[in-house]
Amino acid sequence: MAVRVQCLVTMEREMLTRVGITPRTAATGQRPISEDEIKEFRRFLDDAEPGDFE
Repeated sequence: MAVRVQCLVTMEREMLTRVGITPRTAATGQRPISEDEIKEFRRFLDDAEPGDFE
């Protein structure tokens, strides 16, 4: 929701460390996320409803 209304999202560093994810990189043995994957995810978010996250 914050993204949709362009609201600033803040978080304590400790919490970010607990819930954050490591980006996909060669160092993690995974390929980087492609632009197509990002576009597909954005399309999903545009149409997402609260029930989609249950």
